[in-house]
Amino acid sequence: MRFHYFFIIAFLIFFSVNFLIYRNILPLYQKPQSRVLFTLFYFFIAFSYLIYRFSNGYLPLFISKSLGQIGSLWLGLMTFLFILFILLNLIQLFTFILSKNHLFPIINEIIVRKYLILGILWISILLTMIGFFNSCYPVVKKISINTNKNLPKPIKIVALSDLHLGDLFFPKHVSDLAKRINQLKPDIVLFVGDVLSEDNSLLKHEDIGNQFKAIQSTYGVYAVPGNHEYIGGIAKSLAYFQEHQIEVLRDSTIIRDHFIVVGRDDYSKNRFSSSPRKKLSELMIEDSKEIFTIVMDHQPLSLKEAQRYPVDLLISGHTHNGQIFPFNLITKSIFDNSWGLQIYNKLYYYVSCGYGFWGPPIRLGNRPEIILFEVSKIEE
Repeated sequence: MRFHYFFIIAFLIFFSVNFLIYRNILPLYQKPQSRVLFTLFYFFIAFSYLIYRFSNGYLPLFISKSLGQIGSLWLGLMTFLFILFILLNLIQLFTFILSKNHLFPIINEIIVRKYLILGILWISILLTMIGFFNSCYPVVKKISINTNKNLPKPIKIVALSDLHLGDLFFPKHVSDLAKRINQLKPDIVLFVGDVLSEDNSLLKHEDIGNQFKAIQSTYGVYAVPGNHEYIGGIAKSLAYFQEHQIEVLRDSTIIRDHFIVVGRDDYSKNRFSSSPRKKLSELMIEDSKEIFTIVMDHQPLSLKEAQRYPVDLLISGHTHNGQIFPFNLITKSIFDNSWGLQIYNKLYYYVSCGYGFWGPPIRLGNRPEIILFEVSKIEE
């Protein structure tokens, strides 16, 4: 029942946003016939993503996938159009209130308004294209960590979060990712939640999962669940990981020679399961006082808890750093760390902006990233 309410509210917001954009563009079309054609075309594009999501299995794959691609790109374009039209409408309101300066009649003139609308359309399209190409080119971020704990030799940790795997865009990007990871010659590879999107059944069409098997590391590939693994069905997600040789750490701790990895179940487990996730105190072991200890926790909500224990590296994701500017301003206000490295005494705390994307295939203000932690013992 709670999901139904959420869906209704989300749909009303989605429809309202699209209707506002529609009402602002409509004045470009003066003839009744052109208005009808525009209306039909506009709402087909606007609702193509919803058609894709709810027609899964009912339409031929290429049609469903095409609708999803069009709809995903529209979500990004819709975002920019909405922001810019809101600004335009606010300016109109402001000039109407202060109409003594005669700006309101000028802005409302047909020819001026036409050029304003066209300008907003082209700016939004340009930002969408820039964001799309930006999402295609990941970067490797190298971070050096010094520790005074027992570490016989340096270790290289590769970490990623928020791949949000899907078959709509870049279906071979896991193959490219595997090549990039292998070039870094990691000792261990860590996926810090939201590797999957809600429905991983679509991934079988591109054989995306088997590309994970090409990843090479000394001590293996590990993952923790994110909220999207739970949204899509945690049992299906775990089966998918197991099938493709990724070991999932759900509130569990492993020791690999000279370092420790603690994998926390996602914070959202408390909503999807009758049993809450374990406290960090239940996962820490005595050896952590002497051995370099890594904690993976998808949502960046456990810094204060981690500071109470001998944790050396805390890695999170989830935020995407807003994914599209200016939404990073919102994530910065919600989380103690929205993106990047923070150091508290001997605790290194890193929140990744993610490797993939959710919703629109667009990144603006950040790029997909692979993080390489190079850990060395301090020479005494």
